[in-house]
Amino acid sequence: RKDFLKTGAFTDVVSDHWAYKYIQALRANDLVQGVNNQFFPEKELSRAEALKIVLKAGQISATTFPTLPAFKDVPAKEWFSSVVATAKARGIVSGQGENFFPYRALTRSEALKIIQKAYGLKAQKTIDRPNDIISRAEFAKLVAISFRLL
Repeated sequence: RKDFLKTGAFTDVVSDHWAYKYIQALRANDLVQGVNNQFFPEKELSRAEALKIVLKAGQISATTFPTLPAFKDVPAKEWFSSVVATAKARGIVSGQGENFFPYRALTRSEALKIIQKAYGLKAQKTIDRPNDIISRAEFAKLVAISFRLL
């Protein structure tokens, strides 16, 4: 049963879904687990959820060290606090002022930026990036291709 949860298909992502292979690649690499065996491919994902996936894909272990001043909206008790602290320490995220907005829906532009920075690449400022909300399926495709999971 445990192996199925890691590699089996989500019940809401059929094999002819356009993003099936990308979502399965994330699942096979233990980057996503879903909820009650569902992935919700057309739903948005939060900035905190996306950051966790990208760090795992880049094999960047979340740690609370080195300790940096926390974002005001990232309480230490939250599941994502070490993920955000690690990403901040590595320069993957900088937040907006003193806030990170972990629950806000991830935009396409933010997705591209955190993937680039997780690779240690400088995000180019001259490229016009769309600022619309990205779906879980679209994000799965970006991560699967960027981290060569296929």
